Amino acid sequence: MTRSRASVADRPALLLLAAAAALLLPHHAQASDAPPLRPDRPLGVVTAGTLRLLFLDMPLLDARAAPPLLEARWEVANDWTLPTRLTRGGREVELQLDEQADLLTLQGSLPWARLLGAGPLADRLATRLEWRLLHHGGGWTDRPIEVWHRLAGLEDFGRPGAPRDAVSLHLGAPGGARLFDLGGARLAAGDLAARTSLR
Repeated sequence: MTRSRASVADRPALLLLAAAAALLLPHHAQASDAPPLRPDRPLGVVTAGTLRLLFLDMPLLDARAAPPLLEARWEVANDWTLPTRLTRGGREVELQLDEQADLLTLQGSLPWARLLGAGPLADRLATRLEWRLLHHGGGWTDRPIEVWHRLAGLEDFGRPGAPRDAVSLHLGAPGGARLFDLGGARLAAGDLAARTSLR
């Protein structure tokens, strides 16, 4: 499978989301000799959506200084679409998105100055470990989503008529090759990423 990349059309929405997250974060004054406070690390956040989570790619490295860090983060994306056939220029593809993706990210970071003591080089070096575990499944969020749609009077696009806890994630030519074809739950473990950065 090839790696997916966000299109140019997605970038304004991603920038808007990052700006909104930055505005909601508390800002604290700090002494110049104190270690920098850890913000939300927008470069480490995964783009929401089960299609994006099909690819356990390497996260971007945030080069800002950070104190020693151990972090576990859980993210959930639940997608639903009716089976759809798209055509363009005589080509047809079939698309169906029905699943929940749960992503567990474990991260650890250690500035070298904590091991070697302060120094011109050690102060600028840090090693970071990151590992991800991804589960594609039917998901427990289907029913709460249906209830929310009913209470808010939103279009449900036939979701209640589809089987709950089902996985139907398909994209490809009718009766031909598929880019992805998931019909059941799957657990995927990413590589352990170990990176040392020099600021």
